[in-house]
Amino acid sequence: MDNGLLFQRSITFQQMLKTYKIMKKEMNMNQLDYLRIYENFWKSIIEDKFGLPNYDQIKKELADYYLLIYEVPKVYNHATGGKIQTSFKLSEDVIKEIENYYNHEFAFKMIKVINDIKYEMSQEVDYDKIDGMEISIEVIRKHIRELGK
Repeated sequence: MDNGLLFQRSITFQQMLKTYKIMKKEMNMNQLDYLRIYENFWKSIIEDKFGLPNYDQIKKELADYYLLIYEVPKVYNHATGGKIQTSFKLSEDVIKEIENYYNHEFAFKMIKVINDIKYEMSQEVDYDKIDGMEISIEVIRKHIRELGK
């Protein structure tokens, strides 16, 4: 057997083992959990009516699982501003991080808008020529429109 192929397989196995350990740790799965999940969800999908494995279906499910392992973390990473970088998180944790990230981003944008409004109002208002209140309202409207972008 080619040593390169053996080495590649051992790395893949190590990656799978690491992924399983992360999943088990982060989702607090114990032996009863995975057996219950298998019985209630996977059994009817990957076994035929005689209880034998349907290897073609197993391969399809593993292909989907592969996609989830490598693509979902990219979405979580983007949506949480880099706080979550793994697929194996409960939805409530992901949602909490997304909300925290967007609340922080919104607050940051609001502070920027307020500072921009203060600056523009201090630069543009000429109380001798134009009513300052009219200009102030227009400056605020402009920044609120920009905030929505």
